Amino acid sequence: MTVPRIARRISRVEQVLSPRPDSGDGIYTLEEMCRSAWRQDSVKFREIAEHTMAALLIPQFEREDALTADGGSRNHLRSSHQGHALGRLSR
Repeated sequence: MTVPRIARRISRVEQVLSPRPDSGDGIYTLEEMCRSAWRQDSVKFREIAEHTMAALLIPQFEREDALTADGGSRNHLRSSHQGHALGRLSR
C-alpha cells in the first residue's frame, strides 16, 4: 500500500469518527462518539452497545431523531447535552 493511499484512508476514518469537525482541541465526549456511531448505523450500534453503558444513550438518540424528523432543532439538544457525565476522550 502506498503512502498517499494510507493517508486517504486515515482521512476517511477521521471524517467518520469526527463528530465535531469544528473542534480544534481533538477532545470528544463519549456521548459524541456514540452519537457519531449511531448516525452511521443505528442497528449495528444497538448490537455493539447492548450490554454496555452506551446502551443508556439509545433512548436519547431515538428522541433526538424523532424531534429532528418533526422539525425540532438538533442544535438546541446538542447544546443542552454538552459535557455529559459519561466522560471525555481524546483522539
